[in-house]
Amino acid sequence: MSARARTAGTARLRAAGGTAGGGVVAGLYRWIEGHGPHVQVAVWLLLAHEVWPRHPEFLRACVNRSADRLWWIDWTAVRAAFDAGEFHRAGASRTELVVLDLAIELGRDRFMLGALGVGNARAVG
Repeated sequence: MSARARTAGTARLRAAGGTAGGGVVAGLYRWIEGHGPHVQVAVWLLLAHEVWPRHPEFLRACVNRSADRLWWIDWTAVRAAFDAGEFHRAGASRTELVVLDLAIELGRDRFMLGALGVGNARAVG
């Protein structure tokens, strides 16, 4: 990730309530650094939208903390909760649900972004 993108990302994290030193948002930001473009795009979508990293049902359903203090998303768990209607019942708007549904499918690599070469991955992300 370029220094410019990292700086822009950090500014967005602060706007979304995270800090470079801790919190779910910052933890997710650190988590995606070691992942392929499909996970990075999915998490960036959620972070840019700003609703889901703060949504209690989302956090309970699928966001976990590892022993090394990273936060991570269990895409299978969030899909199961989504399909069971948990987020709809929690009062999420249609737009919020559409964003989450897209992020889930990106995170699960439904569109096979993980198979893209470096040039095509840059074009997507």
